[in-house]
Parts: sequence; structure tokens; C-alpha cells
Amino acid sequence: MYSQHLLLCFTIFTAISYATVATKNDMPTTNTVFVTKLLKSEKLFPKDIQNLTAINYKNEFYGYAGHYTVPAQHNPNFDNHIYTWYQPCSDCEDETKAPLLFWLQGGPGGPGWFGAFAELGNWYVGGNTTDAEPHKRCFSWCAKNNCLFIDQPVNSGFSFQTDRTTGKAVTDVSKVDYTDTSKSAMSQALSVLLQFYQVFPELKSNKFIISGESYGGLYTGNFGYLIMKYNEKQPLSEQINFKALAVGDPCINWKTQMLTYPNTLYGMGVIMLDERADLLARMEESVKYLDDNCPKSFNIWNQVWDDNGGLGPSQGRGWFARTTGSFNTENILMGNSPTGWEYMGIFWQKQEAAEAFHVASVPKPSSTKQNALNIYDAFVNSGDWCANSSWTYAELIANSEIDLMIYSSTADPLLGPPTTEAGVFSILSELVERAPKTGPTIKNTFETTKKDVWFVDSKHDEDPAGYAKCVSTGTDRRFCYTVVRNAGHEMPGYQPRAAYDMLYRFLEKREWSTIGDRPVPECSECSGVGPFAGASLPSCHLVNE
Repeated sequence: MYSQHLLLCFTIFTAISYATVATKNDMPTTNTVFVTKLLKSEKLFPKDIQNLTAINYKNEFYGYAGHYTVPAQHNPNFDNHIYTWYQPCSDCEDETKAPLLFWLQGGPGGPGWFGAFAELGNWYVGGNTTDAEPHKRCFSWCAKNNCLFIDQPVNSGFSFQTDRTTGKAVTDVSKVDYTDTSKSAMSQALSVLLQFYQVFPELKSNKFIISGESYGGLYTGNFGYLIMKYNEKQPLSEQINFKALAVGDPCINWKTQMLTYPNTLYGMGVIMLDERADLLARMEESVKYLDDNCPKSFNIWNQVWDDNGGLGPSQGRGWFARTTGSFNTENILMGNSPTGWEYMGIFWQKQEAAEAFHVASVPKPSSTKQNALNIYDAFVNSGDWCANSSWTYAELIANSEIDLMIYSSTADPLLGPPTTEAGVFSILSELVERAPKTGPTIKNTFETTKKDVWFVDSKHDEDPAGYAKCVSTGTDRRFCYTVVRNAGHEMPGYQPRAAYDMLYRFLEKREWSTIGDRPVPECSECSGVGPFAGASLPSCHLVNE
């Protein structure tokens, strides 16, 4: 699903990103760093390319960014240039030994830089409505992990497409070759990763982690499966050291997930009995067309959620907006999107920022709103939006050596715990079919295992962070399902402290009970947004430091 509120998506992701920093509609010749082209130069070593992609903004180092080139999905004459931002770990002893976390923003159409700034990267954008600057994030997922963020699929964020025959950017949105399946998108992501390892060969043997959210439920499973199959064909020295996958509030299987909505919203107290019956009828109608007519299935579903912007939720025309009075489909505690996320758009308007992050010459699409709709609708029209990804996770549990965690957020009406847990059981049911020797035991163990009530700091916290259940899937491997309290769809952005603790408990294979406690940073959740974090906290700054 679109990982951010719709109007925010259009305002920040495309209109501001492109319109304010892009200056050309032909092939960019300045500022843009084409990493793939540099890799073909016999005169450049990896360190030289690293230096060319380095981000230095106002005397501070922000990592490395550039465009990696991959073939377009359908048109052999078109190239996709995928904007990629690498953030080395900020609190680790040795970057060359720290895990590499590959983040896949949802959507389809959410750029990776949104996750970097709004949710889990080493910096967040704070300030006010007239000025905004990056500040260090206390509860960063990139503290002990190296993080790689990509703007994908093509034309998301700062990624764009060019035509080899003309040498120019494809800016006419009616002619763009939009990527339209998760498998193709992740094939392109794998190509980016392999090229990234050429630029940073010192990271190739590090543990590799896939993470993402929302529509990332289709991305991460497919990405993990592609890497597993890639490794099967490679000698050990060339394999990707794939060790973990964590995905939040994910799309997995609409046939089971969609029908949870009526009771979810009713339990949240935002709809009444007659409305619950109405919503159930709508979702049952949508499910009927999942296999044979994905656009029709989506349109019925989308009349409730306005997820691709077609109905404009701020105008109050969608079922959810009309019925609940809320324009935020991703956090039931808020009626609108967090104002703090608007600061990112203000930051990207700065020419100095655009130049430092190597995006000042990114071409501008002919229509920013239509471009965003086209990215999303390509996945609907191909049928990918209706696809079931539960089999990919079942394959990973059965045939890989990874730890897997699926997490959800109690305040998320769009893909909250009832919806996510339905996806979890779809995976377990698929596992029984694909791994008849081990699958039934894993599924039965999950069903009979009691959850842990989880506190970040069991000795001092009065409020629980959430709940977790983990089961063994093999020698030193486990599958975890985690629920975070009072967090919305973009969970790390709403509950940074709990999200930080959740991630590292999972990656470090710690328990969710008191024996798994470890110290976390002692600071306010300024990098978060919404009713429990962000500028509403007295200790958080509102202007530049």
C-alpha cells in the first residue's frame, strides 16, 4: 500500500522533489552521478567512485548517493537510473564488519529517501514550515547496521528513465516504461545491489538484511526469494550473505487479509454495526475479483481507502474518510498526516541540498501527479497488486538460513495486527504445503506458543512496547511475529524507541522477555511523529540547532 498519506505522497515524493530541484528535461549532464558508467571506467578504482558519490552538506558527511543503471522492464532501448543512498553505520566499531540493511519502501511508488528521513535512517528532517534541516536520529536502525535506501521502482523519488536511442530522459509520462511487477522490481534491485558491492567490495561478505513495509510485503518476499535462487547458482565466495528479513504491516495475501477490515475498524471504535456490515460486503465483493480482474478488485477496495490518490481523501469522498472523518488511513490516532513530514519537502527545495545529494539535475516528469498514479497503477493493471506473496516467505523459511520477522502496529487501520496476522497464517499454511516434513510442526508450534508481553526496559518502563511470539524454524533460526503498541503504518516513524528495540532484539536473536533486555539510547523521540513523539515533546527543537 502507499506507505504515506496520499496527498503527502504527491506533494513531497514528486512535486517538490522534481519541480524544485530539477532543471532539465533532457539527459542530465551535471551533478548526477551515474555509478554504472563509472564502474566501466578502467581508470577508476572503487575508492574513486566512493569519493565521487560522497554526500557533504554544510560540513557534515551524509554517506554516499548516486544513480545505478538497470534495464527497463519492457523496452530494451530504455534504461532505469535508480537513485541509491548508502548510510554507513553511525555507532559501530567497524563499518566493514557491520550488517548491510537494504530498505524497501512501500507504495508502490514510495522512495527510499522517505524511509531514510522519516522513519529509520541516521538523520531526520526537523525545523519549521519555512526552514528545515537534517538532525541526527537517536533511534536509528542504521546505528549498528549499514543502510542502503533506493528510490524504486523507476520514476519514484529521484529515479528516472532515459532512451538510449536519443540520449534523453523520458519525461513524457505517457511514454515511460513503468516497472509493473514485484519480481521485475526486485530483479532491478538485485542488479543495483550487485553493482553496489563493486563500489563497496569491503561490504560483500557482511551479513545482509532485507527490510521494508506495506507493499514491501510483496517486495521483500520476492527479493529474498530471488537472492536465495541467485545464491544457489553461485560459488560460496560470490554468494550474498543473506541472514535476515523483517517487514512491517505487509501486504501478503488479500484473500485472507482483506476480510479482516470490518472487525478491525469496528474494534477501533471508528465504525458502527451497520457500517461494519457495509464494509464487509465491499471487501467480499473485492475478493471475488482478485484472481480474474485485478483492476476491478482494486477499484472496489480503493473506494474505501483512496490509496492511489484517485479519489482524493482530503476532499472527503472515500468511504474511510466519509465514515471516520479522518484523512489519515495509516494511523487511527490522527486525523491527518504528521506535519513533521512536510519538512522534508522544504529541505529538498534547497539548491544546496539538491547539489550535495547529487539530485540537482534530475529530470522532471511532464506531470508529477500522473507520474505517481502511473507508478501505482502499473502494479494494479499487471495484477501484481492482487498477487499472493505468502509462498515466497514459506520458501524462505523452508529452504534458506534466515531469520524472519513480520511486525505490525496497533494503530494502523490499513494493515494492522488482524490484517497482518491473517497474512502470517497464510504463510504458515503455505509452509505446510511446501514443506510437509517441517511445516506442520512449525505451524502447530506457532499456534500453541504464548506471546511475550514486551517492554523496552522491563525494570523501569510502565507502558508495554508491544507483544511478540517467536518459534524455531531450524538450527539457530526463528520466525517472529511482533506487534508494536500505539504505532501507525510507518511504525519506526511513530514509535522510534520501540522500533529500535524491536529491530535489535530480532537481529541479535534476543528474547522478548526480561532476559532479552539491553540498554537503548536515553533521549527523547524527536525523530518520531504523531501523538507520542516528535515536535509535541517539550525537549524537541522546532528550529535549526
